[in-house]
Parts: sequence; structure tokens; C-alpha cells
Amino acid sequence: MLAHNLHPTTANYPAPPISPMPPNIPTYSKGPPAVNCWQCRHFATSWDPALPYSCKLLGFKSRMLPCMQVMQLDGRACQGFEPKAAGAAAKVSANRQ
Repeated sequence: MLAHNLHPTTANYPAPPISPMPPNIPTYSKGPPAVNCWQCRHFATSWDPALPYSCKLLGFKSRMLPCMQVMQLDGRACQGFEPKAAGAAAKVSANRQ
């Protein structure tokens, strides 16, 4: 009978290291998406706490930023991205002060 109920071929070998990510989970090594919803004219925040972000162009609400949702579902950066007008960010900053 084997001591400690160990299989004879694995008794003297250490366990293999655990991989940080299983091989079947996709990883996005290319970095963040090329577009940023916060800089898009179609982006809006929603009143719904369960779905706080919204895309007016594509017509949906989401728990994650719409550009990330599009990347996850389509595999490409959002094709509807349009930068906000140059004065839009300045207006928001002025209203907060």
C-alpha cells in the first residue's frame, strides 16, 4: 500500500503552477478600446441605477460603458463614435463651478 495515498508517479513532483487566466477566456491584449464614451456626443448617463450608461445612437442602456459593450459583442471598436463639440467640455466645467 502506498504511503499517504499518493499516486506513485506524482508523489515526488510538485504541483504545476496555476495559470492566472484559463485558456478559454478571451483577453484583450491590445489595450483599451480605441474610443471613449465619455468623449462621444452620443453618450449619456441613465436614471436607472441598474443600467447607468446609455448610447443614444445605438439606442441601448448598459451596466458597462457602451464602447466596451460593443467591443465585447462585436469584437471591434464602436463605429458610431463622434467626438463632442470642443466647447461642450468647457460648458460642463463652467456649470460645476
